[in-house]
Amino acid sequence: MNSISEMLGVGLVLWIAWHIAQRIAPTQGVVRTWSKRLAGATFFVVLLLAWRNSPPQEFVDVLAILARAAVAGGGVLVVGWLALPILFATWQNLRPLIIRAATWPADVVRGPRRRREQAAQAVAQAAAARQAAIDRERRAHAEAIAAEQLTQIQRRRENARMECYLFYGLHSAEINERFPRSECDQFVTKYMRDDLSPSEVEQRGAQLRQIIQRHCDKVHPPPKFKSLGDLANWFQEQKTQAEQLTDQRLRRTVLAQLNERYAELSTRLMEEMQA
Repeated sequence: MNSISEMLGVGLVLWIAWHIAQRIAPTQGVVRTWSKRLAGATFFVVLLLAWRNSPPQEFVDVLAILARAAVAGGGVLVVGWLALPILFATWQNLRPLIIRAATWPADVVRGPRRRREQAAQAVAQAAAARQAAIDRERRAHAEAIAAEQLTQIQRRRENARMECYLFYGLHSAEINERFPRSECDQFVTKYMRDDLSPSEVEQRGAQLRQIIQRHCDKVHPPPKFKSLGDLANWFQEQKTQAEQLTDQRLRRTVLAQLNERYAELSTRLMEEMQA
């Protein structure tokens, strides 16, 4: 009975200490969880040891063992609530130092190698960045050249079509009934398309100007030349008139057609003279 009374007294003290600790102990869930785990483990360990060392003979002995185990568990619970926060705070402060101390030898050995690897990686990244910049510049230059080439190609097509329209406009009043503008437009649309190469469009343009010139010859036949000198004089007069045109593009077109006409008439006259 004395032992039971002592256990009850100790339990009362622990109960008071438990309330005091509950008031002043932090409310972190991890502290309370670990304190309860330690208290439960202590309770069962003390219970098993007491039961093994002195097996109970009576019911009173069982209550004494349970009271002793409960007192031990409660004491551990109170101590855990008070001591574990200090231990956790100490561990949080010492953990970086312990990790640093544990990894310091490896850092000393691998530090220079890591720095060399980082330097090599930085050099490689800088070289890759320079190469990427060079590649971008080359691509931009190539794209600019390709765009300029496409622009020049399209400009050749447009110039060929424009020369035909200018040449037609110069003689439209004479040949409109024989060769109306609608037929000229149909020829340009069908045979001088953008999907053809510039050389093909220019060749078709020369053919169209020859057609226009043929209609002009039908309306106003060229004079009969008896010699190459007469043809040369006629060519010089036509050239002088063409050079007086104010439109530079029209003047260039008329002169080009005049040169073609002069070559054609020269060939024809020489054949007639030989015959």
